[in-house]
Amino acid sequence: MNQYTQPTKPQIIQKDSPMTTIQCKTCKKSKNTSEFYKNRTHSSGYGTQCKVCVNETKYREKEAKSSYMQDPVVDNKKICNKCKKDLDIAFFWVDNRRWNGLSSFCSDCLG
Repeated sequence: MNQYTQPTKPQIIQKDSPMTTIQCKTCKKSKNTSEFYKNRTHSSGYGTQCKVCVNETKYREKEAKSSYMQDPVVDNKKICNKCKKDLDIAFFWVDNRRWNGLSSFCSDCLG
């Protein structure tokens, strides 16, 4: 046998083999790696929440955000988010970044 012969290549183990499971930190269930999003920042290469829990979390956050985004203008009146007074829209600064074009706080609260 020659001392310069090529060593045999090791077998490549597939990362997504069905034997690999991870425990979801939210639902505490052990699931296959195919049920997790990939995340290079973790040592396992996968996120800590399963796809179902991630999607439920995103949905809950979206619902919570949409509930406090409701800031209606009714009959040219609006409620200030700081002092909670129902004031005419003339008391609110123009803010084009907001969906209704007005700031959340009245001019008295903004100073």
